[in-house]
Amino acid sequence: MLDQKYNIQIVEQAGEKKQIFQLVVPRLRLTVRELIRLKVHQEFTTVMFEYEKLSKLADPATNTPITGANHQFIWISWMHKIASTSNWEEEVEKACAAFTAGSYVIIAQGHQLENIDDEIILEQDAEIKFIRLIPLVGG
Repeated sequence: MLDQKYNIQIVEQAGEKKQIFQLVVPRLRLTVRELIRLKVHQEFTTVMFEYEKLSKLADPATNTPITGANHQFIWISWMHKIASTSNWEEEVEKACAAFTAGSYVIIAQGHQLENIDDEIILEQDAEIKFIRLIPLVGG
């Protein structure tokens, strides 16, 4: 029997910048921690895939861009830093700590999620917003 998978829509927002992507989850009943873990794992996997693809545009001996790829070199360098200094499980812990510290909020199906161990029940194709909070100057 194949495991059922569900798609949910993730909306990331920081100020005016907005990014939307699909996240595949194994079940519709999750804790906030599990949701963060799944999201970070997918993001990390995507970065690693892109790094592998784009790193072919750089000379591996010198890590310098191949002619015509200058515009992508900074992106490759950033991804190389991520790939060589962290793993996805460390990134999950950082993201969970940031949620607990109030660095961002998560809104699922119109309700703000308060605690990292709270359980949420999602609907297929639910929209979940991750909103990064930006401190005001002097506040």
